[in-house]
Amino acid sequence: MSKTDRKLVKEAEETLRVAEKVYDYRSDVLGQRQRENLFAAIDNARSVLRLKVRDEGTIRASIDRLETELKSSGGTYYPRSSLCENAEVFLVAAILAICIRMFFIQPFRIPTNSMYPTYNGMTFEVFAHPEDRPSAAMRPVRAILFGAFRIEPVAPESGEIIIPVVPSAYSKNGYAIRGMRVRARKWFGLLPTVNAQYAILVGGRQVPIQVPLDFQFSNVVWERFGSPTPDKITLSSGGIWLYHTGVAATEGQPAISFDVLLGDQLFVDRVSYHFVEPKIGDPIVFRTDNIPGMAESERGNYYIKRLVGKPGDTLQVKKPVLYRNGAPITGAEAFDLNANRVGEYEGYLPQITPNDLVALNTPYTVPADTYIGMGDNSDESADSRVWGPMPRSVLVGKALLIYYPFTKHVGLAK
Repeated sequence: MSKTDRKLVKEAEETLRVAEKVYDYRSDVLGQRQRENLFAAIDNARSVLRLKVRDEGTIRASIDRLETELKSSGGTYYPRSSLCENAEVFLVAAILAICIRMFFIQPFRIPTNSMYPTYNGMTFEVFAHPEDRPSAAMRPVRAILFGAFRIEPVAPESGEIIIPVVPSAYSKNGYAIRGMRVRARKWFGLLPTVNAQYAILVGGRQVPIQVPLDFQFSNVVWERFGSPTPDKITLSSGGIWLYHTGVAATEGQPAISFDVLLGDQLFVDRVSYHFVEPKIGDPIVFRTDNIPGMAESERGNYYIKRLVGKPGDTLQVKKPVLYRNGAPITGAEAFDLNANRVGEYEGYLPQITPNDLVALNTPYTVPADTYIGMGDNSDESADSRVWGPMPRSVLVGKALLIYYPFTKHVGLAK
């Protein structure tokens, strides 16, 4: 068969497909004569395409006959619109993507640094001096590779940078910086979101700074200006604790400059846990809705922790080692790295149950039909030690593959 013949046959098959669709969708609204004529044209085209020996004239005649009936009976389905055809393709693709996401593979963004350094939540890079900042040409490159975006609030006047702080027993240096939730826009202003807004003081005037809600702004401050020491803390007449950084800002110049780097994005295997039990050491993604001890403000989110306890297991922390059933826990590289405090792995801390009720070296038995998850970044992870065991029903799946941003973490999740 020549190239021309193949092209003609393909045209006939495509026209027949449209005619069959019109007949299936519109036969109930067509008159009897229209319906019979369309059916006869379809039957004729089918017969021609089934022939072993087909000449060009016969094929062309069957196409013309179909088109004649389609013009009479096709409604909005004929003449064929490229817009309608494309819309149908996009709709099918969207339905397929939704089905894959719901039942097989789900994309997920690491929200916090509770699993650091195995996985990154949003991190940052501080630029203490103008020459440290990436060039204008590098900014779009960094945006593509790392999801980086710059935050540079401008000083309204010259003066010392002062940070309002609050005493905190949960912070390593004894102080925290409080922000407030504010409504904002993302994706070039197209979608609503909620950000966290903080304020620093320059020359006595407030400079607002907005960052993503899950971003840890205090860590930026400690890296840029150092941790607050008692001699740098004063109490204002209004009862506000102030951290005097000793660093001056210049009017019209950035008071602080840093890039926010996007957290790891990964795919979650939603299938396996329908057939096999989760394994100790699995990086598990779960929903927070039905965890009894979870704070109301945290419900409705997806989180990731490492599975450390199954029903009936006895867990015990002997800092920095986590014990499971009387022996150091095994099943993931992060367990060994934490136990030996390798690199940025700082070891496991106590408090396995809700409300931090279990003291150091006190065993805890995992209740029936529940699981315990902990972060690899144990000293900065709100996990089952805070909100308690997780019902089996909240588990979504196992982290499978990190695909973005393009850092050393890209590849199979571990």
